[in-house]
Amino acid sequence: MKKEVQPKVERIQITAPNVKELQLKIRGTRPLVICAFSEKAREEIRTKQEKGDTAETAKTKKVKRAAKDFKQQYEDAKHVSEGGWCGIPSIAFLNAMVRACLGAGMVMTTTAGEV
Repeated sequence: MKKEVQPKVERIQITAPNVKELQLKIRGTRPLVICAFSEKAREEIRTKQEKGDTAETAKTKKVKRAAKDFKQQYEDAKHVSEGGWCGIPSIAFLNAMVRACLGAGMVMTTTAGEV
């Protein structure tokens, strides 16, 4: 009879992340540009993509375009909280921190994992 070899069991302990919250007041020097798609824009994109090859483009056929309401597009593109204040996507802060680390000579890929 062969003796069964038991696999070596290695235990690791995963500690809870050290999550902290920080409140900042941000004052920009340029206009805030947020690129959120409005529900209407998402639906139009979905409709065009669902049509596939049958979709008409400006190159294949002259298409009359509706007038744009730039003010409404601006309002629809904002990230607004339930409290009514404008938000900034958290990924923007991650990207800024990683870029700052790059400027300090750190490796971006390593930094992104640490933030």
